[in-house]
Parts: sequence; C-alpha cells; structure tokens
Amino acid sequence: MDNKFKQEDKEIVEWLVVNHLLMSVKSQKEDLSDPNVISQFAKKVKTKERLDYLYCLTVADVSATNPNLWNSWNSSLLSELYNKTLEYLNNEDSVILSPEENKAMALNLLSKNKKVDISEVKKTWKNFYSDYFESFNSRDLALHAKDQKNFNNESFVKIIQKDPDSLSTIMICTKDRANVFATIIGILDSENINFLDAKLFGMKNGFCLDFITISNQAGEVISKHSSAAKSLAIRLKEALDQEVLSPKIVKRRQPKHLKHFNTDTIIKYKHDMTHRWTEVDIKTSDRPGLLASICQVFLDHGALIRKARIATYGERAEDKFCITSKENTPYLKKKDLERLINDMSVSLSGANK
Repeated sequence: MDNKFKQEDKEIVEWLVVNHLLMSVKSQKEDLSDPNVISQFAKKVKTKERLDYLYCLTVADVSATNPNLWNSWNSSLLSELYNKTLEYLNNEDSVILSPEENKAMALNLLSKNKKVDISEVKKTWKNFYSDYFESFNSRDLALHAKDQKNFNNESFVKIIQKDPDSLSTIMICTKDRANVFATIIGILDSENINFLDAKLFGMKNGFCLDFITISNQAGEVISKHSSAAKSLAIRLKEALDQEVLSPKIVKRRQPKHLKHFNTDTIIKYKHDMTHRWTEVDIKTSDRPGLLASICQVFLDHGALIRKARIATYGERAEDKFCITSKENTPYLKKKDLERLINDMSVSLSGANK
C-alpha cells in the first residue's frame, strides 16, 4: 500500500521510531554540563528539524506514558538539552567554553551590579578547582558569586531559584569533611523532600560547595520563600555547623501498595579516569528512604559521593552516583568495590521485602 509519504518524511519517521527514547535517556542520565555529552547528542541528531521533532515526541511520550512523570525537573532537563544542542548545531564551538572564558563572562555580568566587589569575587574564586567553572554557565556563576561574600568559617545554606516555576536548589558551603552529603540526605529524607540532582565541589581552602536540586514528594516546586524552604535551610545549617557529623539515616519499610511493583536490583559500575571517579548505576524499586539506604552503604565503605543524578520512572528508580575513595581517586580496589556492590545489592534487595 502506498502511504503517499515523501521519502524525506519517511526517513524522519523511521529515525524518530528508532531514537524515541534518546532525548529522555540523555537528559535524565547524563551530565548536561559536559560539552562531550552535548556534542555526541548533536552529532546523533544532526539537524534542527530532527531536534524539534524529537523534543515534541519526547514530551508527548513521557506525558502519555505516565502524566505523573512529567514535572518541572524533567521539563528543565529537556529544555536545557534542547537549547544546548541547538546552540551546538548552529555553532559547534559555542558549548565548549574554557573555565577562563566562563569566568570572564560571569565577571562581565557581575560588573553591572554595583553591590558586588569584583576583587572579592576573584579572590574567592581562587579557592575553586576548574571543575566548578566547567559545570555552570556564566549566569549561574554570577548568581552564586553574589552570596560568596557570606562564605566564612560557619556553614552557609541558601535556597536559590532561577524563576518561580523552576525547581529550587540548595546551595551549601561548609567544611569539607566526612559525612557532609549523608547528613544532607538524612535531613531531606526526614522532611520528606526529594533530591533530584547533586553537584559537589571540593575547594582548596578545606571547604566544599554543594548544590542539591529538590522537590516535594509529588515532584512539585518548593518555593524558596516557603516556610518549608526556610525551615529546611535552618535545619541544614544547624546540622552542618557541628564539628563532627553524625548522619541520621532512618530505615523505612516499603509501603504495601509498592510491594506489587518490585524491580530486581541491578548495579553496574565503570571507572572514569578523566574525572577521576567511579560511576555506579543503580536500578531498583523506588521506595521511601531509598537514597538514605544507598548513602548508608557508601558511608559504611568510605566512598565519597562527588556527583549524583536521580531519575524515577513510576515505581522504578534509576540513579547514578560518581564516587571516589578517601584519597580522591576512583574506587579502583577490586575486592573493596565488589564488597561495596554486594552490600548495596543486599541492602536494596532486603529493603524490597
């Protein structure tokens, strides 16, 4: 039967069918601040026409599969991937900015604000490694810099929000020591707040700067002006101001209605020698306290979390953690890694029951 489609239309439809999950998977699981991720995706898409069609198909597919999966976080990730890919297609060099170029653009933005002391910003920036300036665009760097005058010997916690419809991010500057991330997750878990993304940066002065993107249990925005956000900031600061951190990780039973949706736990890992960390991918059933359970295992094995990306598909969680040893190297010792993976599997499988 002749469907009377033009050949070029047939080719686009065929390409979309084959690659219908490409944009969803890339935006949910990859680090969109990495220029290589954007360039690889753009080379796969090749044209703006394909990008437009794939974006529309992805939004429709996610919304139709499960309306509860479509939220502000998914929307922002897809928009970021779309915009960066379009920029790359228009100019292949545009997304690859050196740390110095990113800093220069941010300083240019800050120079327009008379309340900002540029010399103090430059002084503070000397404490950061290049990965911080590679992970954010110039607007984000400028936004962070406005609060960096408050970075001192006490912990600094602030809820930031780019616009009223975007998810909030917790910006935390505190002494870099064991259990910082586990302490944060323990408090979020106790407040029934979801964490969706984490970027953690060590500093040369012995502090760390962490960014945790959050939502409520329904995946909705927690406004930075809300009482919940203000209360959370106070609790985090009080906990992180303690000299020795003792994370309060509470184990919870899985609700009966979720036991019917059990997913086998699958854990994979690979070493990334470029970033000097080990990526651990975990697929398991979503449940209350899941992240607290994962953090507890990493904590027990002395693994430090450097970056995390959380993705939930209905009752299934697919999470990625970038970890290092206490010596800031990939988690290379085979027997130690095997014990960690085994304990993680036992912990998560046991929590399913």
